Amino acid sequence: MRTKPALFPRVAVTAAILAALGLWNTPLWADDDVDEAGETPQPLNDFFQSDSVFPQEQGEWQVSIGADYIKSDAGKVTTLTTGLEYGITDSLQVELEHTPYIKIKPGDADEATLDGQGNTELGLKKSWMHIGGSPNSVAVGYEHEFANGDDDVIADEDEEASDSDTVHITLARDLDTTGNTQASLQVGREMADAGDENFANLAAFHAVGRHVFTGEYNWSDEESWVTPGVYWKPAKGLDVGAAVAFGVGDTDGNRALLLRLNYEWD
Repeated sequence: MRTKPALFPRVAVTAAILAALGLWNTPLWADDDVDEAGETPQPLNDFFQSDSVFPQEQGEWQVSIGADYIKSDAGKVTTLTTGLEYGITDSLQVELEHTPYIKIKPGDADEATLDGQGNTELGLKKSWMHIGGSPNSVAVGYEHEFANGDDDVIADEDEEASDSDTVHITLARDLDTTGNTQASLQVGREMADAGDENFANLAAFHAVGRHVFTGEYNWSDEESWVTPGVYWKPAKGLDVGAAVAFGVGDTDGNRALLLRLNYEWD
């Protein structure tokens, strides 16, 4: 059974992130990056293991591809994900995510390697940016996950796979006047027939030139991670990211490599 990790890792990671963010105050965008409406692009679309507060603007699309490689005492798991987002309004977006491939290689050499298709998820996110002209923003989200993947890779041992629903709220605050540095806290709950699971994500980013450095502490009832990463913006609308994740608490010793590619247009 996995239990809640000790308080010290959370406090230490929080202090480290905020201290590091205080060292920088470099603008991300040059004057020629301002768009036709006179607005600068948002520095970040999403973190690696948690959601950001930013929505897609009205009529704006984003496609994403992700690859996760996780290694633990239980074995190795490789996951490929695809996603699509669309801004219904400047503050409301719809999301579709599908996991086309999962491969599970058990740590026990006598057990067979499993692979197959994962689940599909449909969601909505509503954001309120810079409330009352303040540096504070809020987003709420809901996702329904359809258990339409292959049972071998989506179902836990001795449990039948089922649909699930997730609700969450994200609170964010800009830490400088340029909008290049932000810290956020997300809390949520996933509900399924097999049981409910609480989760929380403490995250922050800082933009330097065309790079966005991120740090996350990801906690749930079953596992906890510290996830530093970086996104590179080689062209307008294109984000390429890589992160490493380290298990903490009861998942100490787990490691993960996370790769992301996002492209948005309108």
